[in-house]
Amino acid sequence: MKRNRIEDHLRPVDTDRVDGAKAEKTQGKQAVAARRVLLADDHTLIRQLVSELLETSGEYRVTSAASIQEVLDELDRQEDFDIVLLDIRMPGQTGIDSVKQVIDKAGSAKFVLFSSEVDRGFCMAAVAAGGYGLLPKSMNTRALLSGLKLIQSGEIFVPNEIMSSKPGVIRGNKLRDVEVKVLALASEGLTNKEIAARIGEDEGTVKMHMRSLTSKLSARNRAHASAIAIRLGLV
Repeated sequence: MKRNRIEDHLRPVDTDRVDGAKAEKTQGKQAVAARRVLLADDHTLIRQLVSELLETSGEYRVTSAASIQEVLDELDRQEDFDIVLLDIRMPGQTGIDSVKQVIDKAGSAKFVLFSSEVDRGFCMAAVAAGGYGLLPKSMNTRALLSGLKLIQSGEIFVPNEIMSSKPGVIRGNKLRDVEVKVLALASEGLTNKEIAARIGEDEGTVKMHMRSLTSKLSARNRAHASAIAIRLGLV
């Protein structure tokens, strides 16, 4: 069965059904404070339809931005955002550096990639910088709302198709099979000497593998690389 995508909802909303749903939700119970979302996408129709979808749920209030500069300006003006959804193909984007800039500016807000074109490497780099994963634009509306709730609770959300792919590209490099093996053993607490014995290479070569994979994961050190790998299910 063909799944509905966000793009499939680019049509007028049945206002009678929306109003009825809102009335039914608010009858007999107190209104819950809506979460503040900053939605960044340079396509006007996507911004309008996703904003309407989230606000119709009654759980979110949405502010929109169409460029990286607008995102940064909104974060300067308002400090109470709960979630920042950022498309990675927008005016002013400079790759992972823009992501890190927005994450730093977002403070306690949970940063999430919102795009249909993100490889595993870029997603890993965003998580390593403090992000909470990826919500693809191809998700159906129910999955999108469920993903947002998981992220609100502090969980990292990365779709199965991203996690099941080979380690992606970061600065043009891929994790090689031997680097994945070294990372898995390091995450188990093995020393470089023990890893060398396990994979049949000398200790100096293991150190080279560790330096390489740490760089590719944008990790600060060995422990940080292991933490990223565990968070993303690499090991």
